[in-house]
Amino acid sequence: MIDVVVVYDRSGARVLEEIVYIDDPVTAFTVRLDRERAHREQSHVEVVLVSARNMDDLKISHARYFDPQSIRADRLKDISEELVRRAAS
Repeated sequence: MIDVVVVYDRSGARVLEEIVYIDDPVTAFTVRLDRERAHREQSHVEVVLVSARNMDDLKISHARYFDPQSIRADRLKDISEELVRRAAS
């Protein structure tokens, strides 16, 4: 299992920090809380912890953080179908 803490600047649509953990959800959760505290006064900064079986799944399910250019209206159907296919396998 992969866990990724992402610090995301919504106003600039860019990742400020990305910290990857493999099979260590407790540390990932702790770091997420630390980053939330560090950015709590910055309403434009979002701190999230996302998890999946692998990075490829995260890049599809949370493309906003990993590849913002990939989320276009014409791609949403393809992404949705890919997630359903992966969930079934």
